[in-house]
Amino acid sequence: MRVIPPPASGGRFSVERYFAWKNPIDVVGQGFVLPEVTAPSQGVDVVKKAGFDAGAGEALTQGAAGPQLLVDAIKFKSAAGATQVRDWLHKQDLTQPCFSICSENVSNLNLASVPGSTAAKQVPLTKLPRNSPEPFDRYAVEFSMGPYLYTGVINGGPGTISPRLFEKGAKAYYDHVKRQ
Repeated sequence: MRVIPPPASGGRFSVERYFAWKNPIDVVGQGFVLPEVTAPSQGVDVVKKAGFDAGAGEALTQGAAGPQLLVDAIKFKSAAGATQVRDWLHKQDLTQPCFSICSENVSNLNLASVPGSTAAKQVPLTKLPRNSPEPFDRYAVEFSMGPYLYTGVINGGPGTISPRLFEKGAKAYYDHVKRQ
């Protein structure tokens, strides 16, 4: 199984690492970006119960200081399993990423251009709490097609990720997968 990276990654991003997963532990550990309060074992249980079959992913970067893009393609035994994990991941996306004090404002995104998708953004709070960790931008999208779940997460410094560009990239990823 090979992940299908977004076509927008072409000249802007380069592949840092490829992943191939045959078990749920590796998918959760290497493929998912979970909040600090979520135990990895919870993710493993969700993926197992959903009927995990196999998966692949790529980590793409724009150099040492640029954003990092993570894309995954995960196959389940059924479309219901892919949808179940999509919804669970979206719930994780809407959870504060930090264990305690946090610098992030978390909210839902509606990507009408990507049918059946769930998406979220995590961007710095206007006024950072005292002793909060360094702020960042993170945007995530998940969509399923049949028994396959596709995810994309982009991480970068504050103000480095344009919401419009994220939506455009998510749509390009969806369209690219749909044509395959």
